[in-house]
Amino acid sequence: MTQKNEALKAFEDVENLPTPAFYFPLKANEEILVNIENGKNLLIRFRYMGEANDDVMREVFFQINGQTRNLLIKDMSVKVQKTVT
Repeated sequence: MTQKNEALKAFEDVENLPTPAFYFPLKANEEILVNIENGKNLLIRFRYMGEANDDVMREVFFQINGQTRNLLIKDMSVKVQKTVT
C-alpha cells in the first residue's frame, strides 16, 4: 500500500484543504475556504473546542457556510488514569 493510499484510508480525501490548515490547527474564529468542486466552496470557521471529558472526548464547534455544527472527537494527546476500586 502506498503512502497516499494509507493517508486516504486514515483521513479520507483531504487534497482540497489548504496546506496550512492540514498541518496546523485553526485558531478560534479562523476560517478557511475549501473548494469542493468547480463553483462549489465551503466556508469553514473554527469556533472553539471544549475540555476533554473522562472518556478523552472533546466537543468541537465550527461553522460551515454559516451553519453551526459540533462533533465529538477523541483527543489522543490526553492521558487517562483510571483507578480500579
